[in-house]
Amino acid sequence: MKPKIRKNRCLGNLSLVALLAFTSPMSSAQEESFGRCGELFNIGNKAACNYTNFSNFSLSQPAEINRIIIWYNVSIAGTDVVGELRGRGVYMKLRFNTIGCDVYQSQWCSGHAVIHKMLRAGDYEVTIPQRAICQNAMSGGKGSIIVKGCIR
Repeated sequence: MKPKIRKNRCLGNLSLVALLAFTSPMSSAQEESFGRCGELFNIGNKAACNYTNFSNFSLSQPAEINRIIIWYNVSIAGTDVVGELRGRGVYMKLRFNTIGCDVYQSQWCSGHAVIHKMLRAGDYEVTIPQRAICQNAMSGGKGSIIVKGCIR
């Protein structure tokens, strides 16, 4: 599987970062039983980063979430980060593994947590202990986050 190349959402046109999508492939019958699969939520932008230790996301429908991705500074938080997911009766520990980093500013990396969890419609918060997740005024002060999965 070829890695997806995306512009760094915090550093704009200065660089590219490879975000690898390691989601397990689904058959068309499985996709039909779930509905739309892919990126369900995305907070990110092209402005310079400040730091926070949380981000929020909302689901308008129940969804099987298979991956949560944060854009964070590994020189602050390290390459493997423990976090938490809370909301709608859910509390679970997360482990973010560093998958790809900015080619020009290697301290900025994507951290991937694989969870495979059915979540109800509602609001959720992801936190990590360190203030290392990218955020700025363009993201409303919310941390950079991508949520992948399938709408039920």
